Amino acid sequence: KDGWPYAESLRLYEHGDRMSLGGEIFTILVSPEPGDSVRAEMEPGILRFWVGAELEGKDRSDTMSKVAAKLAMQYFQDFVEERVAELNDLHFQQDYDRVKLKHNKSNWGSCSIHGNLALNVRLLFAPLSVLDYVIIHELAHLIEHNHSPDFWALVEEAEPNYKEHVDWLKEHGPRCVF
Repeated sequence: KDGWPYAESLRLYEHGDRMSLGGEIFTILVSPEPGDSVRAEMEPGILRFWVGAELEGKDRSDTMSKVAAKLAMQYFQDFVEERVAELNDLHFQQDYDRVKLKHNKSNWGSCSIHGNLALNVRLLFAPLSVLDYVIIHELAHLIEHNHSPDFWALVEEAEPNYKEHVDWLKEHGPRCVF
């Protein structure tokens, strides 16, 4: 998307490293195996990879990142859906269709005119209050499908400190990467 100011960093997944996602700490476990593919599983507190010995450097990191993002989308889907429902009930009481986590580089969230909410899985690296802000931002689009003063008034009513969360994303967003 034009104006997206973030360039993703390269994340290295090393055995024993720790990573915070969705308010949980995960220990990364890496085991080698033959070939050039990556498989992984995520369970509470553990992100386990089996990495093909033929994968090296950027190819290794890129493949592990894609696999980790996909796992995180599955692992945290219910959590995010519950968070959206809670914040909607608390602030907006609007109908929406579905909630989806996506791994993209172009935005933190979106709301279609059909009431489909999409949230960037990279938000799981942010404090939960920042995730909540983006959810509130997208829910406000169910009422105002623009960024007018009326829209921002809805956001501010639901989250009076929203500008702090916008600033957090501007400063720390580039490091929220798989």
